[in-house]
Amino acid sequence: MWLWGSNTEAPKTHLNCPEERDEDIQSMDDDFDRISQCSRSNCEDDFFLVPDSEEVKRLRESVEHLSNLVSTLEVKNIELENAKKLRGQEIEFKDRLVQSKETQMGNLRKEAKQTENKINAEVRKLNETIESLKTQVLELAKENRKIGDEAAGLRRCEQEKNQECKSLESSNGRLKEQLKAKADAITQLNEEVNLLNSKIAALERDARGHKAAAAAAAAAEKAASDMMTIDALHHESLEVVAQRQNIAELARSRQKENDLVNENTVLKAEVLKCRLDLAASAEEVNLQGIRVNDLQKQISELHMLRDQLQRELANANASLGEQSDKMKANIIIQSREIQQCREKEAEWASESKSMNDAMQRLTEEMEGLAIQLRAAQDEAACLRGKLTDSTRQTNKLRDQLDHQTQRMERMQKEVDQITSQVDSSTIPSHVAAESALQNKYKAEMCRIMQENPNCIPIRCVRAVDCTPAYGLLEKKKFAAPKDMTLSRFNEHIRQKLQLHPDEPLSVYVDTSIPRPSSEALEDIHNVCKGLDGFLHLKYSHSSDHVP
Repeated sequence: MWLWGSNTEAPKTHLNCPEERDEDIQSMDDDFDRISQCSRSNCEDDFFLVPDSEEVKRLRESVEHLSNLVSTLEVKNIELENAKKLRGQEIEFKDRLVQSKETQMGNLRKEAKQTENKINAEVRKLNETIESLKTQVLELAKENRKIGDEAAGLRRCEQEKNQECKSLESSNGRLKEQLKAKADAITQLNEEVNLLNSKIAALERDARGHKAAAAAAAAAEKAASDMMTIDALHHESLEVVAQRQNIAELARSRQKENDLVNENTVLKAEVLKCRLDLAASAEEVNLQGIRVNDLQKQISELHMLRDQLQRELANANASLGEQSDKMKANIIIQSREIQQCREKEAEWASESKSMNDAMQRLTEEMEGLAIQLRAAQDEAACLRGKLTDSTRQTNKLRDQLDHQTQRMERMQKEVDQITSQVDSSTIPSHVAAESALQNKYKAEMCRIMQENPNCIPIRCVRAVDCTPAYGLLEKKKFAAPKDMTLSRFNEHIRQKLQLHPDEPLSVYVDTSIPRPSSEALEDIHNVCKGLDGFLHLKYSHSSDHVP
């Protein structure tokens, strides 16, 4: 917001360097010496009346110059005091900030240490819990393997018993088959014995028949012999033939009888052998029956043992299943606990990492603040040096001003005497003129601030060292927003002067400490405003004044 402007300039309040001020003071001393010499001369002399007006003008100008110099020194002293206070406040603020950061870092370190100790304790507890769980799992696995081995042993025993039972059953079956075969063989032998007995009986009957036939034949022979003796003569031829036939039949019957006797003897031997075999078979059958009974008893005992083993195996399987279910439930619970512990450990690790990152960031901030503090301390030392130099120069100037003030007071009396003798109009005092001008500027500044409370009054003039190619501003007074920066005001002055973008321009405050271009005009006004309430700026083509 640019509200108003004027071509009126404020009195010059700054000089370029201390050397120029010393030269001006020395020139004023010379002027005062000349005026003193003139005042000591004859007051009625016409030689003094003519040139005295110029000397008085020069004296007045010197007094105004000296007044401006005093105001400049006061402004500079105020600026130095303000800068010193501001720097002290900045250093104090930075010290407080560093102390607060160190306190925060200490608290964070303590919290991190406590959290780390807590996490380590929890991790140790979790490790102990995991180790105990691992030990329990190993013990349960050992017990499970032991129970599995026992179950496998029971299964093997059951399989062995089943195999033994099967082998005994198969051997029993074979023995039964053998016994059945033996019984069949005995039955067959009995049948054969019965058949042989029937044959023997038949042969005995035949033998008895043959014996009867032989007896009959013997009787017949005897009868035949008797008959032969009787009928020898009558029937000699027929009887001989019949006798021969009977003898041949008798021989055949005897031979047959002998054969039957031999066959009967053989059959008796076979019957005896069969009876012996039958007795041996019966004895063997009895032994096999006893063995079969023993085997049946063993089979029944094995069946009972198998049933008992099956019951024990079922009980073991049931208990093993219950233990396995309990172990699985415990393992699931422990797995969940381990998972929760791992999640907590991961959360604690992430928290520890975030805290470490925060500590690292705070450490970096502390390092940056330490660097800023060192830079501020260096800058403060530089400012202290500058302040010391300025104080020394101020004291020197103050001494000179005191000396000049005494001389001016002494000379003012002489000037009053001289001016009273000069036939001219009364000239107003430079102090009254200066005060009137300052009051005028202050009244104008108050009016501007009342009309524009969000703006600050600025006076911008061309610097002495600026090139004449840069013209004068039509309006030297400005009302600028408080939040406007010095660089933006520089661009505004560039537009007012209608400069080419390539032409350099620097707007600055004529102070011993250069102000940055990014600083707000309100902050600069609070520190560098003049006695009239305006912020006095200068513009130049040179960039030496830019920090």
